[in-house]
Amino acid sequence: REDFLGLSPEQMRAILEEGEGCIERFVELQGGIDRSDLPAIPLLEDCLALVGTLVESGPVKATAKGNLPRALVLRLWEEVFAPREPDERVRGILRPNNEEGLWPLWTARAIACEAGLVRLYDGKFSATKKGEELYRSGDLDAMYELLFRATAFRFDWNAGRDEVRALHPLTQDSFLFNLQLFGRLARDWRGEAELHDAYLRAFPSLREDFGVEGSAEDRRRMFMDS
Repeated sequence: REDFLGLSPEQMRAILEEGEGCIERFVELQGGIDRSDLPAIPLLEDCLALVGTLVESGPVKATAKGNLPRALVLRLWEEVFAPREPDERVRGILRPNNEEGLWPLWTARAIACEAGLVRLYDGKFSATKKGEELYRSGDLDAMYELLFRATAFRFDWNAGRDEVRALHPLTQDSFLFNLQLFGRLARDWRGEAELHDAYLRAFPSLREDFGVEGSAEDRRRMFMDS
């Protein structure tokens, strides 16, 4: 139990094998989100803007690659993403030409689809009935929970990554354990080494997977970089 932050072997099995099916045993979403909180929750803000735009404009045709059309990307860039960058020169550099050039929007759209808020059907993106209902009602708590679950368990964290930047499969599989790790060890400021060591105690096979020789600090550095 000490290696698992006090969690039992059965609880660890549930985390790694049941995933979303056991989320209520380990996580409680408190709710109470309002619009003033959106700047601190960019994924929710991005998805709310995307769903709202699709609700107001109606379905939009996807590109040949299955991405959002350039006109919609630029509209959301001007309304949502550009204001986050105070430097006008940097905004000009970052201005995207397509959805793939605005990675936070690409990710938000993919997660919104997994969450059942947006769908791609017959070559067009549109808000789902659930997405429109939550947007019009302003139920940010319900939208956040759908996005939380989709991000953790249905959206592939390696989507869009090449082999060099690919994450170890355990990174996503151990999501609920990581929340326990942060909740138990990082409520107050802790150095990253302590958190890495606690994670590696729970999953010692990662040392072999990364094949790092040398000191504990060498292993931590390789694990962090990977």
